[in-house]
Amino acid sequence: MNSTTRSPSIGVKILLTIVVLWLAGSSLLVFMSYAETSRALKDGIRVRLGDYAALGSLSLPADAHARLRVPGDEAGDDYADVVAALRRIAADSTDIAYTYTVRRQADGSVIFVGDATLDAADASHLGDIWDDATPLLKASLDGIDEVAVEEDFYTDEWGTFLSAYAPIRTSDGRFDGLLCLDIAADSIRAILMRQLLRLLLTLAGCSALIVSAAIVLSRSLTLPLKRISSVFKGIADGDITDLSKDLDVSGTDEIGDMARTVNATFERLRGLIATIRSQAGIISGTGLELSSNMNETAAAIAQISANIQSVKKQTVKQAESVAETNQAMETVTRGIGRLDSHIEAQTESVSRSSSAIEQMTASIGSVTGLLNSNAGNVIELAAASDAGRADLASVSARIREIAGESAGLLEISSVIEDIASRTNLLSMNAAIEAAHAGDSGRGFAVVAGEIRSLAESSGRQSKTISSALKKMNASMSAITASADKVLKQFEGIGERIKAVADRERGIRASMEEQSVGSKEILEAIGRLEEISGEVRSGSTGMLECSREVIEESASLGRITDEVTGSMAEMAAGAEQITIAVNRVNDLSRDNKESIDKLMGEVSKFKVE
Repeated sequence: MNSTTRSPSIGVKILLTIVVLWLAGSSLLVFMSYAETSRALKDGIRVRLGDYAALGSLSLPADAHARLRVPGDEAGDDYADVVAALRRIAADSTDIAYTYTVRRQADGSVIFVGDATLDAADASHLGDIWDDATPLLKASLDGIDEVAVEEDFYTDEWGTFLSAYAPIRTSDGRFDGLLCLDIAADSIRAILMRQLLRLLLTLAGCSALIVSAAIVLSRSLTLPLKRISSVFKGIADGDITDLSKDLDVSGTDEIGDMARTVNATFERLRGLIATIRSQAGIISGTGLELSSNMNETAAAIAQISANIQSVKKQTVKQAESVAETNQAMETVTRGIGRLDSHIEAQTESVSRSSSAIEQMTASIGSVTGLLNSNAGNVIELAAASDAGRADLASVSARIREIAGESAGLLEISSVIEDIASRTNLLSMNAAIEAAHAGDSGRGFAVVAGEIRSLAESSGRQSKTISSALKKMNASMSAITASADKVLKQFEGIGERIKAVADRERGIRASMEEQSVGSKEILEAIGRLEEISGEVRSGSTGMLECSREVIEESASLGRITDEVTGSMAEMAAGAEQITIAVNRVNDLSRDNKESIDKLMGEVSKFKVE
């Protein structure tokens, strides 16, 4: 696509290239010249400043300078001589900004001694301390033999300077301080600006010459190119009748070679266009015939594709029907399988039920026999219970009799205890009387003592017997109460034995009825086993048939799937053929349109 903005011509580009290269080179040259001039100027000034300082130190009255020690010495002649000498040194060069002398005190501080500044308000006075002296100045105050010059400019409270320091020595050779000369940076900058201005003026003159030469060179290069461009513009407009006229070739440089190459190219181009015009007519006729044939082929392919799609739909429906049939048969088969399992489980259940009922019938017979046997045992138990109750009643009566007799024994024991108490009292009275009788009653006292001992022993025995009788009486009462309770329990046992006997008779009757019913159930289960066997046989046959149907249905489904797949492949192939035919048809139309366009474009060229 053509750009909306026209780019600069080759002549302008060549001119701009030369100008830019010249400006870049000249700028670099000016920068390097300025840097070299600045370095050389600074080195020259350092040398010149050192010379000024060396000469100045020789003209300075060193002995008078050595006598200046306190601020009051400024009123003397020595100070006036030193300042006058400093001003003469400063007048010898207009570049020197400040001329002064300094000395180091005993405490290490740096002080001003003399100053050539004319304005007393700005001048430094004797004894003023210089706080921001440079390291080189401080080192020089240690004592130097030659002039020392700063390597570069420095800045202090008075401005930016480059300084030189010369030693001051008295007539006897003693070091007394330094002569300092300062050149301001502004003076050097003024010199550098003058040098730079001269360089720029020279550059401007050279630039004018370079631009003029570049214009001449660009015109000599662009004029032949413009002639070639005009010829190509005619070709772009479709007119190549003038190509028989060769371009003027007036040189042997690259542009002349390019003109000769263009002449040869145009000669071949005329023959090529004539050949294209003749062949385009032939291709146009072929394109018309191809387009007509492809239209007919596309219609036939479309009919074939429609038939394949119809057959494909029918096979898809058949495949769906086969799949549904297969699913239904699988469902039926699963149902028959479950039914067969249920029948088998039912047969096993019937067999287990038959065995269980047979066992239950046998158990009923056994229970009935045990009930008959227990009936006699219950009768014997009832008789034994009655006999035990009678014996217990007899024992209880005898216990009551013993309890009554023990009560009489208790009364006898009380009488014995009373007799023992009275005998004891009587023996005590006898002992008293024997004591009153003296020796005549001593034998009676012995008898009384024996009687009292017997009475006490009888009393103790009667108490023991009474206690034992009371305990025995209490035990008899408890045994009697327990016997009464046992009698009552025997009465309850007798009643329960009668109830058990009655219930056993009822159970025996029920067991006899269950025995009859169990026999009938066994007969029914036998018939049920026969029926379950017949049903199971029929279910097995149905299951085998349904499996065969499923196998055949699956085979039919596979065949249907293969047919469906084949039809799908045929349909896909037909679609691809249809797409290809349509594409070829489109290409034939595009080919015809391209041929028409080619004929139109070729016809625009005039080669004769």
